[in-house]
Amino acid sequence: MVAVLGQAAILPNLNPCNQPWGARSSGSTDLVFAELLVFLVGWWGRIGGPCRRDRSATYNKDKAGGMSEHGRRRRHRTVDRVVWILEAAARAPGGVTVAELARMAGAPASSVQDLVNGLVATGFLLEQRRRFRLGPAPHVLNLIAGRVVPRISQAELNELSRVAGTPVLLTVRVGLDAVHLARGGEDEIPRLVPLADEHMARPLLRTAAGRLLLAFTDEAERRGLLDELARHDPEAVAEFRRALPGIRASRISRSEGLADPEVSALAIPVTDGPVVTGALVLTQRRRGRSERLSLDRAAARLLAHIQEGRT
Repeated sequence: MVAVLGQAAILPNLNPCNQPWGARSSGSTDLVFAELLVFLVGWWGRIGGPCRRDRSATYNKDKAGGMSEHGRRRRHRTVDRVVWILEAAARAPGGVTVAELARMAGAPASSVQDLVNGLVATGFLLEQRRRFRLGPAPHVLNLIAGRVVPRISQAELNELSRVAGTPVLLTVRVGLDAVHLARGGEDEIPRLVPLADEHMARPLLRTAAGRLLLAFTDEAERRGLLDELARHDPEAVAEFRRALPGIRASRISRSEGLADPEVSALAIPVTDGPVVTGALVLTQRRRGRSERLSLDRAAARLLAHIQEGRT
């Protein structure tokens, strides 16, 4: 059962991630990719994975693993490379070769081959004609852990967008990034479409969804993530800490041009029982001061629609 805004409104169906690699498709690949993202929240979130950003520049940073006495999550070169290989395989419809991985990572092919061999042996990758694609292991681990992708279908997202009168994005946190799993409705700002369709990383503190999801992250983990974020964007961290009590109290987060000067956004939580598993993001083009009230009304219509569906 998945609820929005902490209510017990049921949002049924299974496959929210149905636009991988920039194109609509069908079948189980979409769900496995979405489950990989959610699986990595628990694993990759400890090190702050950069998702679609350039990893080769990060391999030499913070090589010491573990946490400092202040709870900071430090990067680990081998873990970074393993996670990067998994995502590269997940994003390549026809699979990827060791040579391609080594070239993209700027790493020795022999090192990449050793990691790939281990990932194949444990089911995280599958090999076919010397090309590697995502294996079933992330899906199985999610089943064991009982972790699920927020279960909102494409049809439901489209309906939510129709009711709200705005595009709606389904978003999860992956390490230090917010990643859109799917979108409903037509976006009036075309350049934003690939952010959802290609599941591109967005900075947590510069997006409404990222701020909401970080606000409802476990307190100890949130502290470590903020310590890491403060190394790169101390002003954003300071502002978020000031806003945190209000976000948690209202269960709403806003962005007025934080990530894009032309976009206003409002995020509300998607929950599974007491746990916030994702966020629904409503977006509009910024034209003046009226967007805040307009998005408030859109969120109210959305909640009323969901509650009405329960009766």
